[in-house]
Amino acid sequence: MQHNHTTKTTGTGLASKIAASTVPALVLVLLMAGQMAVCHAQTRHPQQFKHMARGMDSEWYATPTAIQAADSAVAYQYPCGGWAKNHDWHVLENPQKMKERRQIVAQIASGESLGATIDNGATTYELMLIAKVYAANSGKKGMKKTLKRYKAAVERGLQYLLEAQYPNGGWPQFYPLKPSDSEGHPFYSNHITFNDDAIYNVMVMLRNVYEQKPPYDALNLDRQLLLQLRQ
Repeated sequence: MQHNHTTKTTGTGLASKIAASTVPALVLVLLMAGQMAVCHAQTRHPQQFKHMARGMDSEWYATPTAIQAADSAVAYQYPCGGWAKNHDWHVLENPQKMKERRQIVAQIASGESLGATIDNGATTYELMLIAKVYAANSGKKGMKKTLKRYKAAVERGLQYLLEAQYPNGGWPQFYPLKPSDSEGHPFYSNHITFNDDAIYNVMVMLRNVYEQKPPYDALNLDRQLLLQLRQ
């Protein structure tokens, strides 16, 4: 009598085998998709200016998009040396938007608005981006005048931070300072600001500039300015 030794595979067992063979492949696909998304974000077009200033690969800062963003930041630097907050300089603007920004700059120059700020990473992110673009394009043909403007903008920005610092070591949220109101109360913007890492960002950046860490070492800043940062 012959016995049928064929092994029957139950539905559950078959599902388990399929799952066992599929899961590693699925994980691999997901990991590759995630890596591609990261690469796309780093090489294409960052969504926010802070990501552009802080998180892109060093090679990216030599791209036309990075140069355009640095050019825009330099163009909209306030007369005092700082910048307004919450502006994505890498986003191309229409003529109306550009007109609005020029009006803001005019208001700053006439003292009709709060002024430049370190809130939400403003001024520190602009300085960081401009320095990185300078370093990535240093020595390139046709960039001499542009790099000169970048360096001047960074120097003005650093002087702004030095001028804005209080004798006790802190920084106001906005500078130049606003006079007190009719009742003698100072504006909130005059107070030392710890939220949003405002002062932390300034201190870390100034330390990196003084210690001549990349990208700031490429700027070859004046020694007197570096000594001021130390004080």
